[in-house]
Amino acid sequence: MRLIYTLLISAFFVSNSLMAQTVVKTRTSELMPELYSIDGEAFLEELDNGDLQLRLSDDFDTPFGPDVRIFLSNSVSTSGAVEIVNLSDIGHFSGALTEPVPAGVAIDDFDFIVFFCFAFNQLWASGEFGPVEDNGGPVCDPSSVIGGGGNNHDICPSDNQSDVITFTNTLGLSATAGEYAYLITDDNQNVQEVVMADDFDFEGSSSSTQRVYGVHYNGTLMPLVGNNRMFTTATGCYEHSSNTSFITVTKDACIECDESTVNIVGGAASEDICPSDNNTDLIQFENSLGIDGGNEYAYLITDANEILQEVVLADEYDFEGSSNASQRVYGMHYNGTLSSAIGQHRTETEASNCFEHSSATDFISITKNACFVCEISTVSLSGGNGSSDICPSDNNPDVIVFQNSLGLSAGAN
Repeated sequence: MRLIYTLLISAFFVSNSLMAQTVVKTRTSELMPELYSIDGEAFLEELDNGDLQLRLSDDFDTPFGPDVRIFLSNSVSTSGAVEIVNLSDIGHFSGALTEPVPAGVAIDDFDFIVFFCFAFNQLWASGEFGPVEDNGGPVCDPSSVIGGGGNNHDICPSDNQSDVITFTNTLGLSATAGEYAYLITDDNQNVQEVVMADDFDFEGSSSSTQRVYGVHYNGTLMPLVGNNRMFTTATGCYEHSSNTSFITVTKDACIECDESTVNIVGGAASEDICPSDNNTDLIQFENSLGIDGGNEYAYLITDANEILQEVVLADEYDFEGSSNASQRVYGMHYNGTLSSAIGQHRTETEASNCFEHSSATDFISITKNACFVCEISTVSLSGGNGSSDICPSDNNPDVIVFQNSLGLSAGAN
């Protein structure tokens, strides 16, 4: 029986020694009397697992009282305070005491310890904590993240091709060693993935832009997926990378722009109009890609030298009121934001993602000759005679002068 008792005692001490935690940060307060006397000191202690505890020194001593409670507060009152322990319930008014602080309270959240007697609604005693002192625990440092090949990567996550991006950080730490992690977020820094490695394959990820941040930590990392990355903590220390230092992964590489041909609806490649007769000269366009003019396809109206005059984001255009000079219509398949170059060669028109111009030899030709109208006329000899009698074999000139009722000279239309 004695042997069993000895083994149980030994097991108890071994278990407690394995569970012992190291104090890494401390705040100290000298206890001061208010209505009642008090001796000793109070310590706020942060452990290496991230827990916080309140400890009273060995020389702590104060008179016994009913319903005397200890609080952490930001003033010498219980307003907004957090209760730690009821001394009357545990019958402890002298000697060392250690009590856990509720989860979620940080070592620098409260500046005062308050003893309050609720039975008589009396402030019992208090004390103000000093600054945080580092006890030589682990220290986490700020860092910046770097992507292999730069901090901007454009990929296609749906082409069944690997999109592995390697990560490094300015601390030179490997994520596989358990002290550094990469947090993949959306544009709003909400965590989507925690990477405990130095690379990640983005193939199969969403089509939305993502970011990669870093966090240096000690102990057990406690990420909150779906929440802002700054809510990711650790049982020891932790330090997030800067808001301005991240890897951007865009997903535009799947988008391709294709070359096309253009023509007038119905198949014609040219049209002759009169731009000054006050009649509509609406011409409808189509392209070989079958894309409507607008967000992905533009028709570029140029002069005969392909200098851009107008960008048409529709499938038709009214040329009435245009100049008398011939014009051309080219096509352009694009994606993203269009950036036109009026007055410059049409091929200098670009887009933020991709763009592809139609061939230089493929265009709709708009000529402006339809203003000319031919009229019926009569002809006669000069002087108005309708006939002349000549001898074509007497070796004398037989010149006859013509005229027409329009008064036009032959050879000038």
